[in-house]
Amino acid sequence: VFHRTYVGAAVNLHRCDPDLVSIEDVEMVANDAMQEFEEARLMYPEMTGRWEDAEEDLREDLRRVDEVLRAAGREPLRQLRSEADVEESGAEDYDTEESGGQWTHQGNLAGKGSLRRHFVDLMPRPLRRHRTRTQTLGLASSV
Repeated sequence: VFHRTYVGAAVNLHRCDPDLVSIEDVEMVANDAMQEFEEARLMYPEMTGRWEDAEEDLREDLRRVDEVLRAAGREPLRQLRSEADVEESGAEDYDTEESGGQWTHQGNLAGKGSLRRHFVDLMPRPLRRHRTRTQTLGLASSV
C-alpha cells in the first residue's frame, strides 16, 4: 500500500491493528506532521508558492485522522496553518528550546526530525530489521 504522508500510513496501520498503532500514536504523528510541515515552510522560503500538492495530501490525511478521533470521542486536531499564517508567525515560533505535548498543541514548531523519530518508534520490531533509530534516520556514521 502506498501512502503519500506519514499521517496516512499511521491512520491505515491504526485501522488495521489498533494495538499496533494506538489512537494516541495517530494523533501524535498527525500533530508532529503539521509541525514539521510548517517548519519546512520556514526553513525553505525559496519554495513559497510550491507547497500546494504536499499540503493537499497532508490535509486529506489529517481529515482522515479527524474522522478516527471523532469516532473515538476525542477532540479534533488543530488546523494546519496556511502558508501566510506560517510566514506571519515567522521565527518567533521557531524556538525548539520549549517542548512538551501542551506546547505542540499550541501550534508552535517542533524540532527537526521529531516526526521521523516518532514514526520509527511506532514501527514493529520485525520491520525495523534490528536497526537503531539513528541508522533508520540515516544519521549513523559509516566507520
